[in-house]
Amino acid sequence: MPKRFQQILAQELDGPFAVPTDADVARIVRRFEAADVEDMLDELAAMSAERDEVEEWDGDTLDDIARAQAFVSRLLTAMPDHRAAVAARVEAADAVTSAYLRLILGEN
Repeated sequence: MPKRFQQILAQELDGPFAVPTDADVARIVRRFEAADVEDMLDELAAMSAERDEVEEWDGDTLDDIARAQAFVSRLLTAMPDHRAAVAARVEAADAVTSAYLRLILGEN
C-alpha cells in the first residue's frame, strides 16, 4: 500500500515523469502533514539503499533513483517548517542521503 504522501503525489501529478512547476510543488506540499515528512525522509534513505544495490551498468535505473531523490528533496525544501525533522536525520544517514539532507537545509 502506498504511503499517504505517495497517494497525494499520484493524485496531483500527471504520471511519474511529470515535471511539476513551483506552483505545483507549493500546492502539493500544503497537503502534507508531519507524518508525511517522516515518510518522505524514510523514502529518501530507502532510495539510497536501493541505489546501492543497482549494478553500475544500469544507468537508467540509477538516473531514475536520482531523479526521484531530487524530487523528494525539492518537496522537502519547500517545507521550511519541517527543517528540524530533516536536520535530525543528517548525522545517522548514509553519505548520499546526508548530502541530499544538507542540500534541503541549504548547507551545500
